[in-house]
Amino acid sequence: MSIFRRPNAQTAFLFGGLLLISYLVLLLLVAHEGQTRLRGHQDNEVALRVSNYARDMQYFFDNSQAELASLAEDKALYTFFANRALGMSMAYGLGASLHTLTDLLEECQAFYLKEAEPVFQRIILLDLNGTILADTLPNGPTLATLPLAELYHGGTGTRLWATRVDDQLAIMQLVTVFRNDQPQATLLAEINPEQIRRLLTTQEHSFQASRLELMTPVGPMLAWNSFKEPASADPDNLYERVAVVHTPFEIRGWFESLDNRDLFTSNWFIAAISLLAIPVVMGFFYLLRISNNNLVLQTKVSLSRQQQKSLSQQNRLLHQEVAKRQASEQQLAYQASHDILTGLANRLAGQRALDEAIEQARSDGSQVLLMFIDLDNFKHINDTQGHHMGDQLLVHSGRRLSLALAEGCTVARFGGDEFLLIVPACAGREHATQRARSILRLFDAPFHVEGETFYVSTSIGMTLFPDDGSSAKELIQRADAALYRAKERGRNDFSFYDAEINLEVQRRVQLDARLRVAIEQNTLEVHYQPILDLARSRIIGAEALVRWTDPLLGPVSPAEFIPLAERNGLIHRLAEQVLSTACAQASRWQAIAPVTVAVNVSSAQFHHCEPLQHSIESALARTGLAPQRLVVEVTESLLLGNHKDLHSTLQGLVDMGIGLAIDDFGTGYSALSYLQQFPFSELKIDRSFLKKLDSDSSDRSLLEAILAMAKALSLNVVAEGIESAEQARFLREHGCQCGQGFLYSPAVPAAEFERLLRADMAGLSGWAHGAETPA
Repeated sequence: MSIFRRPNAQTAFLFGGLLLISYLVLLLLVAHEGQTRLRGHQDNEVALRVSNYARDMQYFFDNSQAELASLAEDKALYTFFANRALGMSMAYGLGASLHTLTDLLEECQAFYLKEAEPVFQRIILLDLNGTILADTLPNGPTLATLPLAELYHGGTGTRLWATRVDDQLAIMQLVTVFRNDQPQATLLAEINPEQIRRLLTTQEHSFQASRLELMTPVGPMLAWNSFKEPASADPDNLYERVAVVHTPFEIRGWFESLDNRDLFTSNWFIAAISLLAIPVVMGFFYLLRISNNNLVLQTKVSLSRQQQKSLSQQNRLLHQEVAKRQASEQQLAYQASHDILTGLANRLAGQRALDEAIEQARSDGSQVLLMFIDLDNFKHINDTQGHHMGDQLLVHSGRRLSLALAEGCTVARFGGDEFLLIVPACAGREHATQRARSILRLFDAPFHVEGETFYVSTSIGMTLFPDDGSSAKELIQRADAALYRAKERGRNDFSFYDAEINLEVQRRVQLDARLRVAIEQNTLEVHYQPILDLARSRIIGAEALVRWTDPLLGPVSPAEFIPLAERNGLIHRLAEQVLSTACAQASRWQAIAPVTVAVNVSSAQFHHCEPLQHSIESALARTGLAPQRLVVEVTESLLLGNHKDLHSTLQGLVDMGIGLAIDDFGTGYSALSYLQQFPFSELKIDRSFLKKLDSDSSDRSLLEAILAMAKALSLNVVAEGIESAEQARFLREHGCQCGQGFLYSPAVPAAEFERLLRADMAGLSGWAHGAETPA
């Protein structure tokens, strides 16, 4: 007797009916669950899209804020308010300075672009009382009263403000202009609304109904609306709102639900599936009747189904294996052409893109711009903050460069902290210059990485095809050489390639090696130029000047090797040798006459104020020279930095009894506030003011003004570059106390200076008898 009985027709019918009901219920549950998950996926997609828009708006406002803040710190603004604070009138120079400010605002508005469109459509400089000082659109509509009290109460000086101008919503970027931590005026920039609409429509398409708007305290700004009816009329539409960080605005979006625009995601689809199950049921019963009539045929069909199932499973496994291999190949292809850290094109892909751009330029006769971009001081951040922080800084830098890309351009990470920017169809050097300035401004804003704030600038070297090379290799090599020139100029700058750069590079490498040897062997010489009391025609001091005659290169100008020493870090050892030699020599000369010695101190040395002060104290203690016999000369460029340790260091030197002098006064970014803020006792007039003293009345007037100002401030004045008796007479008659120049003597070795000093003390020098010619 068989254990398993063959089911009769009634049992088979009931069993089949149960299976069918289970199938229909399962189908409906699966369809419902699928729609539920689809709706959840849509919600997540909408939230992500609106969040991306909010983040893009944040980056946009941060970049425009950084551009406006950079403009607020421009030297021209600082000078205008400094001169106005000193009482300069509009008729005497202040009007011209105001015209320069207007040109500066117009230049910022014209060159700060996104997608070839200006970011600001109007820039205004307002006084503290609300008076318009400068306006790029003087005939434009009048703005409502600004909340100036709120602006200055915040402390940071930067605000976003929404208002209505002529019934149109306008978004304003406001930055307070400070001078000496005191508000002076307000920069007000009206954001171009087309830029906002462009950012809020990058992911929208006409075939998908959606509505996006930027909500402000005074109302919404509509950016996109493809709904045929009001978006809020349909409760099934998706709605999302996300605040824009650091702003009073938020992004609001309405999106058509997927089940409202596609049959396969609607409830009708479930009903259709249920109806389609009817023929399946009928077929099932038909097959059941056939199976009852022909067991053999049923067995064969069952076996065939098993075989088909096995083949289907094998086919599915085969498809999975093929999909895995395709995904692996795609990943390998991506890694071969992209930088893993930043996601940008890698070095190989960048060179390939440059080759393609060159081939296209050859065919259509256009130009290709290659920009070689390097992050300034990245190695210092990477070494001090760790490689992880350096990697994150590279990622953020890559994102900023990507935001600056125009259509058709390519940005690639070349290696380390170096990037390539390839711009096809470049219009020429002027277009390239605008691009470079835009990128420099892009890095004015600080980087915020894991709670830390970093300020990183860039240096850019540029080449143009076909002017600067015929291949990608030549363009990259020459752009790299141009980059070094930009760094030599002080970084945060750009430079084009020219034929002289190769010679400069070779000369720089040779000078660097020879200078290291000279400093190591202490073979540089210190010469001394006499400084005379013009009234008595007697030597009262000397300026110590370093001289270098290399056995291979011959005499090398200080104007060439001093900046080189500042760049490669040798300036500290060089300055210490000069200071020590000058103090020792001046200490020996005290037995002949109480002369002072003036030593130039580089701005680079003041980046390490404490070691500099210790070095000066050690030199005085080691040589026995009285502090009152030492004068430290600094240039005006040092005062522009005005970092927190500078004032205390200078005051510490004065407290020791050391004299302080401003060297080359009038050639830099001169401002009277420097003379009031810092404890200077002496200023040195640059030789350029004396060259045209006999022929240029403006130079005479300017020199008279400087002397009168110095007298009013009780400052001693030393004139440099005196070459004629007429110049000496003019200076003496207008109250200049001291002078130096070839009229008396050039800079000479220590032994020659000692001979001049002894002759002067004995009254045997030419100038001591009124001849004013060297002995």
